[in-house]
Amino acid sequence: MLSFFKFNDPIRLLGIVLLLLLLRLPYIWVGVPITQPEMLWMLLGEKLSEGFLLYRDIKDNTAPLSAYIYGGLHMLFGRSVLPYHLLSVGIIFFQATYLNHLLISHKSYEENTYLPACITVILFHLSYDLLTLSPALMGSTFLLLAMGQLFRLASINQNNTETILLLGVFGGLAPCFHFPLLFFLPVLLFIGLFINNFNFQELLLSLFSFFLPLSLITLYFFWKDSLFDFTHNIMQSAWKAERIWHVSTGELLYIFFFPLTFSLLGLIFTSVGGRLFIHQQKQKQLMLFFGLFGCLLLIFNYRWIPYQFIPFIPVMVYLINHLILRNGRLFVQSVFFYALLISVPFFGYSWFFYKNNDASFTDYAIVTPSGQPFLDGKRILVLKDDLSLYQNAYPATGYLNPRLSKLFLNDVENLENMHRTMVQFHRDPPEWVIDNGKVFSSMLPYYPILNYREVRQGVFELEAAKH
Repeated sequence: MLSFFKFNDPIRLLGIVLLLLLLRLPYIWVGVPITQPEMLWMLLGEKLSEGFLLYRDIKDNTAPLSAYIYGGLHMLFGRSVLPYHLLSVGIIFFQATYLNHLLISHKSYEENTYLPACITVILFHLSYDLLTLSPALMGSTFLLLAMGQLFRLASINQNNTETILLLGVFGGLAPCFHFPLLFFLPVLLFIGLFINNFNFQELLLSLFSFFLPLSLITLYFFWKDSLFDFTHNIMQSAWKAERIWHVSTGELLYIFFFPLTFSLLGLIFTSVGGRLFIHQQKQKQLMLFFGLFGCLLLIFNYRWIPYQFIPFIPVMVYLINHLILRNGRLFVQSVFFYALLISVPFFGYSWFFYKNNDASFTDYAIVTPSGQPFLDGKRILVLKDDLSLYQNAYPATGYLNPRLSKLFLNDVENLENMHRTMVQFHRDPPEWVIDNGKVFSSMLPYYPILNYREVRQGVFELEAAKH
């Protein structure tokens, strides 16, 4: 397999597609359930297709362009996870082939091979949720396109106005799909100033183009009279809402141990294993800055889950490919390659099978609820982190994100919030409300017009539904 991908022949792209499908087969065979974030994205698309306005009517912090893609998928295909998976496969294939083309066209290695695309596909099987249509996957695509413009600037030794403009636009589109990617702005500026030697005018052009997509989106929500809701949802998720831990830190270390080790070895090899050309040194610096500044994502990510680390994959691919190719002996190259090919999917599969049999699996994926058939086909509101109750029911109101919704519903001293809550319950009243955190029971005294009774702890029924 190593010799197959080492040839610089576009027919190897068929091998990339085949590898992408083969590595996914074990997940298809065992029937992987929907993850908790996937359920939220499908519910979000459902409410957007019903005419609810993002952020004003829907309490969630998903970036707008990702949210409206979910809305479009629901309008076309309904609540089906298959289109999400097919689109994610297409995006992963695009990222793998684009990164490979980028490294070949800018002479990053002495050999022009399709190994980078192969390694990219392998690394995407670190964890099952990396294969989902996450905002991080969609946003990192534009971050990768921005990286391509930086490579071009590092190679031609002159700053092209069109390239700088595209750099900013691609970099600005990334947070429109996944808000935490906004913190890659310092990376782009730092690289532009200290590696590509931007002058003041070029710096202003990159800043203007970076904020152009965000400004247009801000203008859209201002036009919809929901600018405050737009900014408030983002700030609340970053500073007030409690982080959601879908996986533990130990589980993340287990998943990423081998690729991080290989990346560190690749960094050592590029430092002591021979000289790099000037443009290759700039590329190495670029990648290292991306990796270092990318650590800001760990601070501001709302969800602690493996797919948040997708922006680090190009950095790992770059270093791991150096580890394999800079050793001239074919036997050593084969050892590194097959160790990566076997270890990364194995750790991803084994972690999933462990998680599937662990009590914390409900924090990560949707488990079919038992003993609550009275919710099937009903319009419900769930105010707890486990969204599995929506699997056979329909979402009522726009309070989809439980933790952000709690912050809003608990603010009973804000008259405008109370008015909006009443509008939501009047427009789309839930027949059942499930709340294990006593949020709904504490707010009910402030809304005497809401006719709900608690049938058992944490389960409320709309009495008017019986008539």
